[in-house]
Amino acid sequence: MKIERIACCGEVHPACGEAPAAEVVLAESSRAARRLAEERPMSVQLVYIDPPFNTGQDFLYRQRVGADGYGGDLKRQIAHVAYADRFEGGRGAYLEMIRGVLSSAHALLDAKGSIYVHVDYRTSAHVRLLLDDVFGEDNFVNEIIWHYRSGGRATRHFSRKHDTIFFYRKGPRYRFNAMAASKPRGRERRNHLRRQTDEQGRTFFSIHTKGKLYRYYEDAPVFVSDVWDDISHLHQRDPERTHYDTQKPCALLERIIGVSSDPGDAVADLFCGSGTTLVTAARMGRRSIGIDSSVHALNVCRKRLHGIDAPFCCTCENLPSCAPVYLRVSAGRGERGALKVCLRDFSTASQSTVSQRENRAQQQISWLQHDDVPEEHVFTEPGAVKGAAGIGALDYAALGFVIDGVFHTASAHTRSRKSPELRSCYQAGIPPGARPALHLVDVLGQNHYFGIRM
Repeated sequence: MKIERIACCGEVHPACGEAPAAEVVLAESSRAARRLAEERPMSVQLVYIDPPFNTGQDFLYRQRVGADGYGGDLKRQIAHVAYADRFEGGRGAYLEMIRGVLSSAHALLDAKGSIYVHVDYRTSAHVRLLLDDVFGEDNFVNEIIWHYRSGGRATRHFSRKHDTIFFYRKGPRYRFNAMAASKPRGRERRNHLRRQTDEQGRTFFSIHTKGKLYRYYEDAPVFVSDVWDDISHLHQRDPERTHYDTQKPCALLERIIGVSSDPGDAVADLFCGSGTTLVTAARMGRRSIGIDSSVHALNVCRKRLHGIDAPFCCTCENLPSCAPVYLRVSAGRGERGALKVCLRDFSTASQSTVSQRENRAQQQISWLQHDDVPEEHVFTEPGAVKGAAGIGALDYAALGFVIDGVFHTASAHTRSRKSPELRSCYQAGIPPGARPALHLVDVLGQNHYFGIRM
């Protein structure tokens, strides 16, 4: 068997022929959105975007390292810059980019479609004017205030505790399902209302006005207003957290997707970041497409979609080059003649952040799992350091096959809180004519693809 590095331009998960629930595109957002609008005009029911705010800051993805990192050890994290929120041409360049994305979104939307644009105090005034220009003032629907309680308290101004979400329609016959955003009236006491129980045991509040009796049942749906204060930010220990800055809660997207789309509709997020829109859409039976320029966004989206067993695909326009690699595997035949590959050692030239202690622990795990596949194979490149990090430096691994430059995943595993140890052995049946391949993602965010020649 021979292992060699190969280039891949996309991925399919899993390799079963099932139509993908989600599509992730690694590309510059404005350019990819424009091309998408040209190729698939009027194909999307809903667009949600949470674009950069032109803050001048770096936003981070904190990559947990190995089993200890996923177990909560803060020393086992690497802070990567997910994206730099700055524009060389200043505000003018920023607004030009936003205008281009909004124009592409307008072309993408179906005649009954809607767009939600998530902004804050720094950009809301400028973006509102752009939306009026691109979508038309008559197509403004709501200025939604998302009020949250998290964050510190200011002493020199009123604490900034809300974001703004602009809701525009493409045309007058837009889809809006108010029941999807309803919630029970609840038991909160209301002035001048009597709390009673009817013959069926249902609790209600009543009031007599002008000779008429009005009843308001506790379990009756109440439609939410344009101030949303019932959805909180993700707290530090929230199990939803991916450690990707600016991640939004699934509850926020559930409301937006439920109101403005139906099952089977397509939803687009043109700055998809941590993938909340894609994951929520998949859970709600919608198709989705997400675009982002950060390889860390791609990796987080892959992990989250894999975690809910959603079929998805990835297109990679600008996958960064990788540092030199040392890779040692065992390979052979498993059940029914399937290819079986087990990871024994891994490192790249730039992984000094992962300790030798973790390396030893991970190698012990891996040795126990692949003794039944004794044939060793080594792949190494100039500059790679043997044993510098070990399997602890890997965050995701998959065995599959490549057809026309696209990696089809057959067997995969990713680290998570519930499964902090990365599985060592992978088994896959390879279709005739396809090339067996291995896909590894390390803690630096690098995507490594290796072709296998038997």
